[in-house]
Amino acid sequence: MTNSPPSNVKLLPGEPARVLASGIDSLVLAIDVRWISKAFIGEIDVLKLKAQISHEDEPGLLAPKDDPDNPWHFLVKPHGKSGYAWMLSSKEFTLKIGDWTEPGSRPSVMAEIRSESLWHLSPRGCVDRICALLEAAGGEIDIVKVSRADLCCDVLLPSEQFTEQLRASLVTRAHYLANHEHRGVFSGLSIGKSRMSARLYDKPIEIAASSGKVWMFDIWGLDEIPEGCRIVRVEFQARREAIKSLGINTAEDLFSKQCGLWKYATEKWLRVVDDPSLHHTQQTVLRWWEIVSNGYQGAQGASPLVRSVSIKADLQRLTRLFFGVVASVTAMQTLKDHTPDDEVLDLDSFLAFATDILRARNDMNSIDFTRRVKRKRAKYNRPKPKDDSASGKPDVS
Repeated sequence: MTNSPPSNVKLLPGEPARVLASGIDSLVLAIDVRWISKAFIGEIDVLKLKAQISHEDEPGLLAPKDDPDNPWHFLVKPHGKSGYAWMLSSKEFTLKIGDWTEPGSRPSVMAEIRSESLWHLSPRGCVDRICALLEAAGGEIDIVKVSRADLCCDVLLPSEQFTEQLRASLVTRAHYLANHEHRGVFSGLSIGKSRMSARLYDKPIEIAASSGKVWMFDIWGLDEIPEGCRIVRVEFQARREAIKSLGINTAEDLFSKQCGLWKYATEKWLRVVDDPSLHHTQQTVLRWWEIVSNGYQGAQGASPLVRSVSIKADLQRLTRLFFGVVASVTAMQTLKDHTPDDEVLDLDSFLAFATDILRARNDMNSIDFTRRVKRKRAKYNRPKPKDDSASGKPDVS
């Protein structure tokens, strides 16, 4: 399970920090596969050709044999990438598939698993799902290696602990260090660029400004940020070279040794101390950093709430976008009709008007519309947990 506190969590007087959650936030796998059947490869090759002709990604569907009611909706790109012939993308993960049938010097499949899926299904659940899908596609898995892993720990800090002055307290093996601001407010630091790198940043600012991962508040067990505090994500990215040097080769190695990787990252590769100018034997690690270093649980479970919160957020965003378009169309029509500025407009009438405009498009028939909807299904679909018994339409209020 994730380390989720009650919704009224706040720091106690004198408490330096509190870990809200920890886990693997991004994962790239290198998978060796023997293709026993080439039927699926033939299917995605046809879809790739269609995508090249239409200049749009083509939707596909693949169901694991052990969970046929929970298929994977994906889009086939009109191009490959990085020497891989086929690129399949979805909300859950992206697969790059090579055009060779036996494992060789390069992995048969590269899988990049997205953050939302890792928190929703758990890292092990995601790996199991990808393996089940590849087996359903006619593949036989040889080995699942880790190419890159991003480990994170989200910590609640007093605001005064996370300022630009933090930079002066860092002791790191990295040579690159950069400050970041958002609208004039210090938002974080980037450290390192190669085998290992790290970011310390205000996660709620990042959610609001770019990622939109509002479901993290459910992972944290919070409705809002406690007054006088900041939620800081401490995140390390370890690439293949660094991972292997620490004795991690396969996904199973990562799951069993991730706490050791976190300890290396927070005790050897990066530390936050009182005075970096002192000899390392005389430096004192700041109390909140000790809490971060000791706070990685290594037991990241599935969080079914992530799916429903994400769907609701998508629907709310699309609803705002839809009404924005309707308002724009209405504004153009009222200008054309010389409608008085003080006239109260009837929403239902202009919704119907916008619908009529859509229906008047002579380049969009039912078949084209269905194809477009299938593309969108592949874009927005998220797998349901096997024990998900929810029914009915999501609440978008």
